[in-house]
Amino acid sequence: MFVSQDPTTKTALRAAQPAIPSTSAARADQDDLRLYAAVIQQSSEAVIITDADLDAPGPRIVFVNPAFCAMTGYSKEELIGQNPRILQGPATNQAVLGQLRAALDQGKPFVGANTNYCKNGTPYHVEWRITPIYDDGGKLRYFASNQRDVTARDAAEQELRASEARFRDLATNSPDFIYIIDIGERTPVYFSRTTFLGYTTAEMSESSFMMQVTHTDDVAPAFASWQRVVASPPGSTTMIEYRLHSKAGQWEWVESRGTVLSASAEGKPLQVLMTLRIITERKQLEAQFLQAQKMESIGRLAGGVAHDFNNLLTAILGYTDILLDAAKPDSDTYADVSEIQRAAQRATTLTRQLTAFARRQQIELHPLSVNALILDMTNLIRRVIGEDIELVLVPTAEPAVMQADAGRIEQVILNLAVNARDAMPRGGKLTIRIEYLTGSAQPMIDLAVGPYIDIQISDTGIGMDEQTQQHLFEPFFTTKAPGAGTGLGLATCYGIVRQHNGHIWASSQLGIGTTFHIVLPILDHHAKIKPSEPARSSIIGGTERILLVEDEPAVRLLAARILQKLGYTVLEASDGLEALAVFNTAAANVDLLLTDVVMPQMGGLALVEELQKKAGSQRVLLMSGYTETNMTVADNTARLHFLQKPFTPQTLAQAVRSALDHQPLLMQAV
Repeated sequence: MFVSQDPTTKTALRAAQPAIPSTSAARADQDDLRLYAAVIQQSSEAVIITDADLDAPGPRIVFVNPAFCAMTGYSKEELIGQNPRILQGPATNQAVLGQLRAALDQGKPFVGANTNYCKNGTPYHVEWRITPIYDDGGKLRYFASNQRDVTARDAAEQELRASEARFRDLATNSPDFIYIIDIGERTPVYFSRTTFLGYTTAEMSESSFMMQVTHTDDVAPAFASWQRVVASPPGSTTMIEYRLHSKAGQWEWVESRGTVLSASAEGKPLQVLMTLRIITERKQLEAQFLQAQKMESIGRLAGGVAHDFNNLLTAILGYTDILLDAAKPDSDTYADVSEIQRAAQRATTLTRQLTAFARRQQIELHPLSVNALILDMTNLIRRVIGEDIELVLVPTAEPAVMQADAGRIEQVILNLAVNARDAMPRGGKLTIRIEYLTGSAQPMIDLAVGPYIDIQISDTGIGMDEQTQQHLFEPFFTTKAPGAGTGLGLATCYGIVRQHNGHIWASSQLGIGTTFHIVLPILDHHAKIKPSEPARSSIIGGTERILLVEDEPAVRLLAARILQKLGYTVLEASDGLEALAVFNTAAANVDLLLTDVVMPQMGGLALVEELQKKAGSQRVLLMSGYTETNMTVADNTARLHFLQKPFTPQTLAQAVRSALDHQPLLMQAV
């Protein structure tokens, strides 16, 4: 047991106790005194005792325990006899002594805190409690002070306050709406903002708020998600997407994330952190992307069907022409074959619509004035829509020039005008407005950056519901009565616009009307529109040698028969590899390569490239029902001659003669 040998310390310790009589009780008190001294010496809390001299130069230290020395870095010898201000540095608070006197006058211990300095100058924050010690006569003799270094605790509290401030700043400035729910009270206890979707925090604090604003179809999954949140361990996150009804009356998609912040010892959640992020625009973009993927898949299927069907129609139309040439016009045979020809021609129209939807038709691009194109169609549109529908044209103030196939764009506009007429059986107004589309206003996800023009075709008709709008551009989908349409009109429009590197979509409301937007890329204002060249007269027949490459036997046989009848010498091959073998034996005598584009083994484009390596430039006529490679025929570019299937003997003869009469062209895939 520690017994102080310092007479001053002994006096201070004795003074803290009542007078000790010279009896057995006195011996017990002496034992207690030794016990108190040992406890103080071994205590982890710093203890310092000073005398009670409050006048200048002030109290002196008479006792410190080892914990005090460890806290300050001073030894006991360095501290005994010193004024406690040795620990306070130059910024000593002189008001402390006055506060101490006031506490003594009230008979209370003096509790406080201040910053002290260790022997090496390191500051530390200390909390203390000063207790006066009186002798038996009631005279104030000493001050005993228990002190605690709270530097680490204060630093932690400061960091916590800073962390809370950062959290508040992040939460307040976050695009997400953040709130904390107290599970016991079943109410929010924190909101990062005062409003969300137009609702105030008071409205959101109502217990039934979420049930009232959640979409009916989403209530069950949202509640199931909440149950998963409260069943999860702290720190794990549960996410779900659902729709909330804004105060403005719109359904907004939100992404909700829930995390248990704290739990009881039994593992029950106490508070849950929830974040809500509005993702309506993202959901719309996802829907556009999925729709584009679906349309692309349907387009590939439609293009493949149309390709095979075009080969069959080419043979049917070709042989019907041959039969008609051989039959007498007034015979039953001529009438029967004519009916077959008309049916095949109707089928040709359907396949062309399918290939247009699949973006597999050849287009000829030329600079066109958007305003001029629409104005030139005015009379035609008026005849189509009828007198009971008012036509309003709103052109752009500045000229806009686009690179387009005029016939295809006219087909799109006319088709939409017909649909608008059908949507206004009792009359109305059709407005065609042309506007520049800024980058920030583009809702499309797959258009390159650049200037665009928006051709808006609006009607005041019956409108469409949301389900109908989701299927508008799908082939064979129609809202018209049976027999009133094929369901390929809008699908064709979609394919033509996409083939022009544009986009088409519609917005509609039942009972109000529909607006179709045709967004097409435009050239700069300095682009010039070149006048179209006069059509060249076609010469039927010739004596040149033609290498005919076609994988469909019926089409190859028909084409060879037509060309041979016209006087040409025809070399035949069923695919690209066989054509190379034929060319190697007759290269010097081949005047024209007439080849299908899509073939097994080697396609037409690959064949042309191989022949260029062998013989340089060649006269080439490509033919196909559709093309996997988009070979646009544009001004000021090297061109390939192209023949669209199905063809007739007349169109084949004209295309072959035109290709032979042109100068040889170098192969370029564009």
